[in-house]
Amino acid sequence: MAAPEPELMTLPAWLLAELPELAALDGPGLLIDHGSVDLLPLQGTDSLRFLHGQTTQDLAQAVAGSLLRSSAVNASARMLALIDLLVTPDGALVLPVVGIVAHLATRFDRYIFPADQVSLGALQRRRQVTLLGDPAALLAPLAATPVPARSWRALTCNSEEVLVLAGTGLGLPGCRLLLPPRSPLPAALGLLDALGHEAQTLLEALVGLPGLGTELSEDHNPYALGLAATVGRDKGCYVGQETLARLVSYDGLRRQLRFWRAAEPLPALPRGDRLLDSGGGRLGQVTSRTAHPAGGSYGLALLRRAGWSDRQVVLGDGDRRVNLRLHRPLASSFPTDSMD
Repeated sequence: MAAPEPELMTLPAWLLAELPELAALDGPGLLIDHGSVDLLPLQGTDSLRFLHGQTTQDLAQAVAGSLLRSSAVNASARMLALIDLLVTPDGALVLPVVGIVAHLATRFDRYIFPADQVSLGALQRRRQVTLLGDPAALLAPLAATPVPARSWRALTCNSEEVLVLAGTGLGLPGCRLLLPPRSPLPAALGLLDALGHEAQTLLEALVGLPGLGTELSEDHNPYALGLAATVGRDKGCYVGQETLARLVSYDGLRRQLRFWRAAEPLPALPRGDRLLDSGGGRLGQVTSRTAHPAGGSYGLALLRRAGWSDRQVVLGDGDRRVNLRLHRPLASSFPTDSMD
């Protein structure tokens, strides 16, 4: 089973410089309201076996209450979705992290055979909230205690069922709540400072959460996107296994995800996506770009092997060139990490 994502308490200086609001993690905490999300239920005795074969995570030892992050990939191990799996007594709930759950439902339905004891239920809508900070302090007003790592549980709050998920999925301390779709926030949580849309988008890039259609696409595999923790390296046969195994066995990974930052605003950037070294050699490509709330611009990029240790590269388009600072995203994990 892949290692859990790190839940860091001491944040690196570069991260706090990019998003000073994260200093609140040492105090009252922060809240992110993601709005509505649809969960896909799988029911039946073969549900975990089916998901074990259709996604990258090792589910062989999963039990009711387990919470596991996984990647849904195609036969050539290219990304379809990043998901969390909430194991239930009779199957699992699929929570999309990045991806369209209705597309996953269509794909899963195509691969369920008549003999399989598994069925897809109707989508269940929830309101998803992430609490950043000390989970014990954040959950105390709800008369709840933190759940163990890699797990989830249901509790009753104001006569309504609330699902509490361990961890934030962002490499930061905290937890997540799945509330009824029209449920107001519990009063105590409404007192927390909330990250606005711009800050939330920046945070997702800082931790390396791939964007749908940019980084998370059928052009890229989980290892390149820093999602090695979603891959069970020792599990049995599953969709995409052969490709992912070869990438590890033959050290064949060619690209890695990086966060980049430029002092120049978006209009001043070259239009092309080509990254260069100081001598003009090709190093990779920018995959996304966004205006930074504090000025300048930022985004994610895929860097070729020759540039993995670089801290600065050039975004170039003809004679127009801009320097980009690079950081490894906070929550990223690569196959080579276990070899360091």
